[in-house]
Amino acid sequence: MTLTPAASFTADEVGDGMPLFAPTRERVAHLLEFVPQSGETVIGEVPPANGTLTYSVAAANAAMTGCTPPEFWLVTEVLAAVLGGEFNLLSIQATTHPAGPVILVSGPVAAQLGVHGGSGCMGPGWPVNARVGRAVRLALMNVGGARPGGLDMATFGGPAKWSLCFSDQPVDVEANRWPTLAEEQTGSPDTSTVTVIGGEGPLNVNDHFSTRATGLLRMIAHTLATVGSNHAHNPRSTPMVVIGAEHAAVIAGDGFTRDDARAFIARHARIPLSQWSKEARDGRLRNRYPKLYGDADDQDEVAVVAPEDLVLAVAGGPGKHSVVIPSFGRSVSVREIRLPA
Repeated sequence: MTLTPAASFTADEVGDGMPLFAPTRERVAHLLEFVPQSGETVIGEVPPANGTLTYSVAAANAAMTGCTPPEFWLVTEVLAAVLGGEFNLLSIQATTHPAGPVILVSGPVAAQLGVHGGSGCMGPGWPVNARVGRAVRLALMNVGGARPGGLDMATFGGPAKWSLCFSDQPVDVEANRWPTLAEEQTGSPDTSTVTVIGGEGPLNVNDHFSTRATGLLRMIAHTLATVGSNHAHNPRSTPMVVIGAEHAAVIAGDGFTRDDARAFIARHARIPLSQWSKEARDGRLRNRYPKLYGDADDQDEVAVVAPEDLVLAVAGGPGKHSVVIPSFGRSVSVREIRLPA
């Protein structure tokens, strides 16, 4: 099927500012042929407008980004994930915070569909990543009514409100193997998952000098422990850390398991109360969470994340970099996925 961009769509209130394809009946029907559900099957209601998202409506949005049928299926799985779990979609859609769905596809499905997790995986140049992420976002805007300047109250917005979709990779070095996130989540290397958090754009961790796991993980932890981040203000938040392949080889090579790495990051990602302004200490922390901080001294530390709440993956290409993706707060959903027969 040949798709021709329909430039007229860019000016309408159905797009994201980029060129779109016309969602013709033929294109929508072509996508629906791949999924076992009928077009009238409801995926859910999308806040804040609470519009009804059916497979046909999802297909129309996916058609506009040029998704192939298997990519459309993945879009529906991601949409089901953001409508479930603890993703907290209503808040993500309407907040002034720049959060959007950060989509991590893990397991065999990522390779089968061509979701990229290597060099530049969070940037341009990877059509599957872009098409899937954009289709999800279009559905959230067009069905949920969360358009910038309207029900979407984001002060600035950010990359995750456009398209931030990528895959991860395993680490196997010096007899220490880190599986993909999907294998860790399900216990099977043959099973795939999609993990979605409400997050910001990636914050780079530049460390060309640390040669041991403890040094690298400390740098990552201190990058995560930023006083202005939403996750620093909200206990049980779910930020994501994506360790670059070179950093991961060093950490795994020192014998650290993924759980070891999570625990180390959580233990060192702490901020003294004195780093907040007095108004923020009182209004955001002491008054809002009196059991935790009501009697705390200004030098007492705020734990930014609990080990079990930290989403930790490995991705990217060559280069001594990792990234921290700050979260909205508690916003995470994991869904096991399997390609239709």
